[in-house]
Amino acid sequence: MPGTFTNTKLFSCAALVAVTQLGCSATHREYPEDDAGVGGANGGAANTGGKSSTPLNVGGAGAGGTSSGPLATGGTTATQGGAGGTALTSGSTSGGGSSTMVTGGTASTPSGTGGGVSTVGGSSVGGSSTTGGSKASGGTTSNQSSVGGAAPTGGVAATGGRLSTSSTGGASSATGGRAPTGGTSATMGGSATGGLPAATGGAVTGGAFSTGGAGTGGAPNYCAGSPCKNGGNCVNGSGSYTCGCVGGYFGATCENAHFEWLGVNGCDATGLSADGTTVVGAIPSATYGVALPARWTKATGFQALKSLTDTIDQGYATAASADGSVIVGKAAMSSGSGAFRWTSSGGLVSLGLNVTSAATGISSDGITIVGTMDGKEASPLIHAFRWTSGGGTKDAVALGTTGLVAGVSSDGTTIAGTYTLANSLLLVPYRWTLNTGLVPLGSDTSSSGQARGISGDGLTIVGDWSNGAFQFVSTQGFSYMNLAGLTETQAYAVNGDGSVIAGVSRQGSWIWSPTNGTQMFNSVMTGYGVDMSKWDPIAITAVSSDGKTLAGYGYRSGSYTCWIARL
Repeated sequence: MPGTFTNTKLFSCAALVAVTQLGCSATHREYPEDDAGVGGANGGAANTGGKSSTPLNVGGAGAGGTSSGPLATGGTTATQGGAGGTALTSGSTSGGGSSTMVTGGTASTPSGTGGGVSTVGGSSVGGSSTTGGSKASGGTTSNQSSVGGAAPTGGVAATGGRLSTSSTGGASSATGGRAPTGGTSATMGGSATGGLPAATGGAVTGGAFSTGGAGTGGAPNYCAGSPCKNGGNCVNGSGSYTCGCVGGYFGATCENAHFEWLGVNGCDATGLSADGTTVVGAIPSATYGVALPARWTKATGFQALKSLTDTIDQGYATAASADGSVIVGKAAMSSGSGAFRWTSSGGLVSLGLNVTSAATGISSDGITIVGTMDGKEASPLIHAFRWTSGGGTKDAVALGTTGLVAGVSSDGTTIAGTYTLANSLLLVPYRWTLNTGLVPLGSDTSSSGQARGISGDGLTIVGDWSNGAFQFVSTQGFSYMNLAGLTETQAYAVNGDGSVIAGVSRQGSWIWSPTNGTQMFNSVMTGYGVDMSKWDPIAITAVSSDGKTLAGYGYRSGSYTCWIARL
């Protein structure tokens, strides 16, 4: 969870997050940069030769029975003709009977007494009818071309595979039927000579294909829709595609940036949701030049938090629930200043504490909030409070004259911060739980130290003391961090299980993990292909639960601002 930062050596505008201070004067200028695109889906797969769901028997209708049903995306045919299908040979005995053609070329329903009728592929070859009589079907054709079945006077002739009315009824020969080129064939595609659809295993020559589908005998082209964003190179593969990302982007379609400016000069990033989607902090007011509590998401950009009933004069946000839906901080407004809780449905609402109160930590579920407030002593001391949605505010412990609360564990049971040593102005880092109360983290009473962050599991607390950055692990105790020769080190943030710690030093911002050791932040970003030439990222102030997203502040082309980074 994020801490509360007061180091004036490192913070200019960032001093606004001190517990008792509000306001940050900055010029409000926006410099929108290119956003990473949203990737599209892969191209539709195409089958070679398709599938014939209703195979035909050998010896029926001629080569290429009825092909019906549209081609599925990617070229799969449903129920189509092949070589075969049972057909009636020489039909019935005599007299105007017809054979009815069913899907797949099967001929059935022989007629009764009369002239003989035979069917070839469902076409009528010799059906007879009386002059001027009713039209003999001559074998019903199902959307296919005819070989020139004898049409009675006034009968039906097939033109190009579709039935039409012929005045003289002569034999009609269709060459080609409906042959779409690369298009969608509702019934069949390809070329047919004499009305017989040409099909090889059910696949239509030049049949239907979707983007990336099969062309005429060609392999699928999954890169046809240019799925790779932000200059990524698309490589066509077997069944899909891959993107070769450049310029500091990553993801399946190069949609994510490793390093991203949050878009507002003068902004501060003081907290980050556990899932890494929401940055909280402050942005300058364009009207009054003071800081306003704000949040950032990729979809919305940085936006000031609003109250449904009051005007917010100034303030800052410090922490967010795991999914960013609940945000806490400190604000000044007409109904009362001090610690607040914000949700999208309820807006910004005061916790009803005194005007010096500030909320600086929140549990993952947004139910527990911690922070500081004035006590009720004759000369008020700073107290740590713990607020819950069901139980209201509880006074946790007195922290002396300049105590702080850095944050709280994900379950809301463990608080980390700094208290003032009795009869002294020295600050000592502490860990607090309901069972143990306040427990100092070290034995150094000759200099001031400060706890700045606590892991989600509550087992690791980080900060700095006289000899530099430290980590306190409940199972191991207190120790200074070995950071590969860096000097004047301070640990500002830690992830959910304590495996990633980030901070600052005289040499620059750093990231530490047991696997990779100490890495300089700028070098990590450069290794990802990010151009850091115009950036001076002074401090990493927050880390997501998985340790893969970081937020902080620094200078961009000489202007104070804030950023988000993804590892």
